[in-house]
Amino acid sequence: GRNAGTVTLQAGAALTAAAITAGGSAGNGADQAGGNGAAVSVASTGGDVTVAAITTSGGNAGASGTAAGGNAGAITLDAGGATPVITLGGSLTAQGGNQIGGAASGSGANIRVRDAALLNAATATLNAAGGNAGAGAGGNIGLDGAVNSNGAARALVLTAGRGDVTLGGTTGGTTALSALTVTGNDISVANIGGAAAGVTGATTLTASTAGADAGEISFTGTTYNANAQTYVATAGNTLKVNAGAATTFTSSADTITFGNAANANGGTLLLADGSDFNVTTGGAGANGVINAFAGIRGNSAETVSLNAGTSTLSVGQIGAGNEIASAALTAATTTLRGDITTADVAANNVTVTGAVTLANGVTIDTNRTTNKGDITITGASTGAGTSLSLSGKAISTGAITTTGAANGDGGVVTITGSGAVNVSGTITTTGGTATAGNAGRDAGAISVTGAGVTLAAISASGSAGVTTGDRAGGSGAAVSLTSTQGITQTGALTASGGNGVNNGAGGNVGSITISNSGTGDIALGALTVRTGAAVGTGAGGAAGSISVTNGAAGANLTTLAINTAGGAGGNGGAVTLSSQAGVTVTGTLGTSGTALAAGTRAGSNAGNITITGVNRSITGAITASGSAGNGADQAGGNAGAVSITGSGTLGTSTITASTGGATGTGTGGAVGSLTLTGSNTTLGALSTAGGANGNGGAVSVTATGTLSTSTIGTGGGTAQAGTAGRNAGTVTLQAGAA
Repeated sequence: GRNAGTVTLQAGAALTAAAITAGGSAGNGADQAGGNGAAVSVASTGGDVTVAAITTSGGNAGASGTAAGGNAGAITLDAGGATPVITLGGSLTAQGGNQIGGAASGSGANIRVRDAALLNAATATLNAAGGNAGAGAGGNIGLDGAVNSNGAARALVLTAGRGDVTLGGTTGGTTALSALTVTGNDISVANIGGAAAGVTGATTLTASTAGADAGEISFTGTTYNANAQTYVATAGNTLKVNAGAATTFTSSADTITFGNAANANGGTLLLADGSDFNVTTGGAGANGVINAFAGIRGNSAETVSLNAGTSTLSVGQIGAGNEIASAALTAATTTLRGDITTADVAANNVTVTGAVTLANGVTIDTNRTTNKGDITITGASTGAGTSLSLSGKAISTGAITTTGAANGDGGVVTITGSGAVNVSGTITTTGGTATAGNAGRDAGAISVTGAGVTLAAISASGSAGVTTGDRAGGSGAAVSLTSTQGITQTGALTASGGNGVNNGAGGNVGSITISNSGTGDIALGALTVRTGAAVGTGAGGAAGSISVTNGAAGANLTTLAINTAGGAGGNGGAVTLSSQAGVTVTGTLGTSGTALAAGTRAGSNAGNITITGVNRSITGAITASGSAGNGADQAGGNAGAVSITGSGTLGTSTITASTGGATGTGTGGAVGSLTLTGSNTTLGALSTAGGANGNGGAVSVTATGTLSTSTIGTGGGTAQAGTAGRNAGTVTLQAGAA
């Protein structure tokens, strides 16, 4: 192919040029290279420039053999005067020619529009890509000034292949474009639009790698107001917000996507010093999606605000160290794909308005050395077996559900606040449903710490095993609540094991540990930690415990019913309640072992009960008895020791701590005991009577004031055939008044 000749047009006033062609011709025949295009320069020193289409492309190689494509020639447009304007009536093409047979692809050439541009074609395409679909070196495309449509909205397509693209002025600030499409290696774009959208249709910028140069997009302006917007670069911190001032992206109910919507390979946003980042997709009655899959990083405590209104938001990691000052996320549902960390600066808060989906384990951390920010999540947070950790000052959130997926364990939930903590919905970390032929799944642990804790129901139980085969139940998890200014928890708090199936073991129980210091009462709902039910020859699950301690001076402890009784074949767990003032249990309190429905085994043991405080009241029956043995010559379960002590009034319903009945020559369980102290004391019926082959336990009641009790039974249990009778337990009653 043959080379083109250069074209230079220059005027001292307005300059208008029709179409210009300075392209190389194609090679003709085997092994024939394409010709080179030539440079075109159109310039005025004193007026505007108007051009039609300009072509300076290299020619393609011949159809066979081995030959290079031709190189393109550069295109330069330059107007003059006080407010120079360049009107583009057609496309500018400086594309490299295609090679054949593995030779070099032709290089694209630079296209430079030095002043403000008006688009006067329905679609203006500037193409500086290398030959063979961009395989050759690309030329750079630069539009130095503002770009606007002339009359009706026009589309602008910039294709640089392996070259760079710069939009140095505002795009669509005066008259909007209909669409903006940019592809290249590194892309730099200043403002888009202003008070109104600068692009009425889609804005799509795609930066790709050229050799060792990873593709990046630099946002050098502060305003990006368009409709649908997509900005895709390469993996890494390649979406650079570089204005050094607050930067806002806006759409009218259309999606704005940074990087790929489905993975992290399309670039992470990186905020330069001072480049606070705001994205909003609000519209009249509608909103657009916001995607930032790979997340947002900063440099010097920049702020982040993403507002998708009633639509959805998806974002990866936000910040690390001292990168991000604060984060405010608003959507119907926000999908968190990474952690959020705020810097050690004032007002380093995180606010999520709406529901949250946890795509991965997520930590939100505003707890810095000097400054501790608040964390607020207004909606429910849900993740299948994913963990959630919140660490900050005042923390407020809706329900949290991290139940395991099918055959998956529940996720761990940790909330640590140096200020008040308020969880308005249920926390659920139960094990996921097992599929056929699998053991039950374990629950995730729950830990909540704050200076004043308010919670709803809590569930951290294992799931049941599922046939076929002998499948054990999953384990319950530990639940820990700690406060320095009181705890209020409503609804049930459960951390039980899952049931076994066929000859499966019962799931192990979790534990509940609750403590308060400083000031404030503890007020709790019903507390349950039961082992999962064993079946057949399956073993009972390991027992857990409940411990509630209020160390605050003059502060009370109240709960609803408490149940640590074992599931079938399981032992009961210990219960400890301690307060510096009153202790009230409204409902029953049970720690008994539970007999297996069938099979042969010894009885299960009861857990001990220890209650200390000033005024104490338990309105329902207290039961801490062993269960009966099952099958020939099996021992009975041990009874628990019940101790309720303190200096104030004491009122209880019935209290039973009996051994489980043995069978045949089996031994009776170890005896229980009752130790009760108070001032004025009113008690229901008391029994430590032995079960079959079991001795009775001791009963001791000391009242510094009046004492009133119903029947007391400590008799030895019935002797089975061929065994000696059993002993009764001692009874000691002492009062300081009637």
